[in-house]
Amino acid sequence: MFGFLKKEKKKEKSIQPIRRVDTQAKLIHKSDEPIDDLLSGDVMPVEKPIFELTFLCDDGKEVVATVSEFEFGNVSVGDEGRLVYDEYKYCNEIISFADKIKEFVM
Repeated sequence: MFGFLKKEKKKEKSIQPIRRVDTQAKLIHKSDEPIDDLLSGDVMPVEKPIFELTFLCDDGKEVVATVSEFEFGNVSVGDEGRLVYDEYKYCNEIISFADKIKEFVM
């Protein structure tokens, strides 16, 4: 009867990764300074600086991922090991790398 009074529930869209990748990789580059983009506070403020790491995977593919200052400090160029990351449309999120970056579990 009063259909115009009903509020439709909007479905919340959560950002889902395209896929999870598990591969062997070598860290080949670390950014010298925090990156300036939407994630690092240029438009949207964040608490901590964001850095980029570039990995060379066994299949020859280069993977660039963003990490926190803490994770950035735990790795060195030349480190090798198992890399697990979630691939998103515009970025990659590291889940774990070798014994340097551990998966966060609550």
